[in-house]
Amino acid sequence: MKKKSKIGGILLIILAIIIMQLPLSEADAATSASDFVFDGKILVSYKGTEKDVSIPTTAEIIGKGAFEDNTSIESVTIPYSVKRMKAFVFWGCSNLSKVSFGSGLSEVGDYVFNNCMGLKNITIPSHIHSIGVKAFADCVNLTDIVIPPEVTFIHESAFDGCKKLVIHADEGSYAWKYAQDFYERQKEMPEYED
Repeated sequence: MKKKSKIGGILLIILAIIIMQLPLSEADAATSASDFVFDGKILVSYKGTEKDVSIPTTAEIIGKGAFEDNTSIESVTIPYSVKRMKAFVFWGCSNLSKVSFGSGLSEVGDYVFNNCMGLKNITIPSHIHSIGVKAFADCVNLTDIVIPPEVTFIHESAFDGCKKLVIHADEGSYAWKYAQDFYERQKEMPEYED
């Protein structure tokens, strides 16, 4: 009987060692899904540490400050299902460098990408029609943004502190006119330190 117990114990130890060596892909997927906190269709917060984040298609609204100060994120994909982003969504995500906008969005809201120092270039898709208050303010490394003619409103403060920024827009469009005013305002703004 003792011999059977010893063999059973040894087999359990071996089984435990084998299980610990198996890849955790399914467990990882469950962990990723659990990193998103929802209240109905509102993505309230993200608690993960992934570099590349794809927001679940169950989200229709991204809540205020949902990703705020997350320094792990380098790229984010916003799905077609997201219709609105509240203020401060990506505030201070200093390593965020790539954003893919879903077709459900019609605006970049107030303070959404404020202080995202990893952003260097952005292309605003044609389904976006407005850019809000300080939406990209203090993105000090933002050098290029392409704004389509479909954008019909850009708040004066949308790019405050973006001293290196060149705005690419069709001549005569709202964005082109905004760019001319922006360059004039930049001459009057104090220099920002990196």
